Amino acid sequence: MHCQVCRDTLRNICDPSKVKRICSTEWFEAYCRRENISTLQDHVEKLPSEKAWRDPEELNHWAYGHHGSWQSLQESRNSNCNICRRLWPEEVPEFQQELSFASVITFTDVTKDNLKQELHLDVYSAFTNWCFFLYTTLVNNTLSYLEPSTSSPTTWGIIQHWLHGCVEGHECDHRTDKDFLPTRLLELTISDAECSFRLVHKHEVAPGVRYLTLSHCWGSKAWNEKLVLTETNLGSLRQKQNIDVLPQTFQDAFIVLKRLGARYLWIDRLCIQQDSIDDWRVESASMEEVYSNSYLTIAALGAENDEGGCFFTRQDFLDSLDTIQVCFESPQQPITYNHSSGSLRHSWTIGEPLLERAWVLQERFLSPRVVYFGSRQVFWECYELHTYEQRPGISFNYKPPSKLGKRIINNQATRSTRKTEQGVEIVLLRLYDPENEVENMFRDWYQVLSDYTRLKLTNPEDKLVAISAVAKRLRKLLDNAGLNSEYVAGIWQQRLPYSLIWFLRSRPPPLSNARVQVAPSWSWAAVNAGCDFLDIRGKTSDATILVSSQFTVRPKDVKIKDPLVDFQGIKLVLWGTKLIAHISTQGWQIQNLGALDLEPIRAKEMNRELISYITFDDWKKYSTENTRGQKFECIPLVLYEDEGEDLPYSFYCMVVEPEGPYYRRIGMATLYLSDKRYIWEAIGSTPKEEFVLI
Repeated sequence: MHCQVCRDTLRNICDPSKVKRICSTEWFEAYCRRENISTLQDHVEKLPSEKAWRDPEELNHWAYGHHGSWQSLQESRNSNCNICRRLWPEEVPEFQQELSFASVITFTDVTKDNLKQELHLDVYSAFTNWCFFLYTTLVNNTLSYLEPSTSSPTTWGIIQHWLHGCVEGHECDHRTDKDFLPTRLLELTISDAECSFRLVHKHEVAPGVRYLTLSHCWGSKAWNEKLVLTETNLGSLRQKQNIDVLPQTFQDAFIVLKRLGARYLWIDRLCIQQDSIDDWRVESASMEEVYSNSYLTIAALGAENDEGGCFFTRQDFLDSLDTIQVCFESPQQPITYNHSSGSLRHSWTIGEPLLERAWVLQERFLSPRVVYFGSRQVFWECYELHTYEQRPGISFNYKPPSKLGKRIINNQATRSTRKTEQGVEIVLLRLYDPENEVENMFRDWYQVLSDYTRLKLTNPEDKLVAISAVAKRLRKLLDNAGLNSEYVAGIWQQRLPYSLIWFLRSRPPPLSNARVQVAPSWSWAAVNAGCDFLDIRGKTSDATILVSSQFTVRPKDVKIKDPLVDFQGIKLVLWGTKLIAHISTQGWQIQNLGALDLEPIRAKEMNRELISYITFDDWKKYSTENTRGQKFECIPLVLYEDEGEDLPYSFYCMVVEPEGPYYRRIGMATLYLSDKRYIWEAIGSTPKEEFVLI
């Protein structure tokens, strides 16, 4: 629900006689957002009152008064207004009680065209602010077309509309091999209103036949061993069985298959032999082809295991929907918008378990079309359209896909100080450089990795395998471009040394807890934590490489079975200088970060501004308490120049420690400084040597 103040303010937002224009958004952005809206007290009376109806595009230029007092805001908060309840601080300071306005509204990107689809507004109180999106409703100013079940005929009609529109009107059929079929498929047979399935080999199926894929959570529940493909039950799965014997998610997937008039479905649990390492290796190596050539991927978004199903009852969600009217051209022509705490596109993945799985990312990224069956809504994702039931004809504002894969929607927490309504945001995969498609694909790769590393894996040993399909796609594209780039343990030879510059985004478990070595120490896959990658910036033209690097196999007789996932015997050789990092006894008292003096640069920059720190890959072993006052060896990698910054030079070094004849990465050292001469003097005075990293 919305309070009367919110309703009156938005309905009359273009009428200056009813809604006070407090100040320009330029002034508000420069002063009030940086402090708090109490600074408006001296400014609120300086704008003359106007009676003329304003052009809606002028909404972008002004900050508008909302609640006139804290008492009014508190009353709306107590009435559970969807907007005002988010603006109330835990404690209200006494000096805030007499403000002329307790809350303020600003608008972003309002044009006459987009206001017919959505409205983006920011609402501020003294110590907090929230970003809200309002969407135009579609049927008689209501959402009555949404039914309580996501398996309803109405929902299915929307899905068929999306699918037909994509097949007939989009260029989403990016199949690399139109005759490709997975090794095994599940065949659906319908007779006398009974649905049965059986496992078939691809040789039993006509080449190029349409098949669907299922993306699902296996869950932690014990499985029915008769419904998992093993050497023992291969024969029984080859026999027809009623789909009723399957877990609910699989049954529902077959219902989707039936409604589409399709016959073949691929489910990993029933199409990959689970007790054969050899079969698993072969099939996992073909995931890029399996999903890229799929007609449609069914994503069981809301199911935490295979018993959860694809279809859900959502009456509580429908009951939470609310509308509000905004007048732009005249009071007699309102536009009705929908606003619900559970319905915004920014929160569509909240509480949905599927997208927490690391394996799922490449399934989504490579599939030409995905239909997501969530617990609240059904969503659609293809190369040209991202949409959902609440607004089935309106696409999210995404840029076109690159050759690497389609855009996917991300639900990671916002890093900005401005919160969206649920504290999350949708992140575009990258900024585009239309003149350099190879650079664009690599930037996509590192953005995918940034998303991938924060997801969950049941088996840490799968860290490289579960992203190998995307790596395989990129390798094909590089080969087609005449760039034979070697790929080892998640690192591309062509991007060395930039691809070695990665940082932990979150604190991982101690590395000593790992059951097996998942990846070499220099690979992002070696840590069980979210990572950020410098290469996302894509600013290689502003960088100076300070080290030469290459992969080598030592001993020479080691055979690499699959370079996409195997790394045993492969070493990283760096040829460069070695500097000494000294962890200061003073500085930040945050674990995993230490104030850093890098010899001999610290003496040169002693009287200048300098920011420096080390991020360690094992926060427990190299905690602040354990490293303060210690010295570590560093290998300089890259020097970036960023004009316009107070400290324009960014200097990145890999922190290593010796292990026998080799070195092991233990972290990254970063310096931001004002003069690059000190870097050159330090490197020039140090002899070059070879470092072999494991």
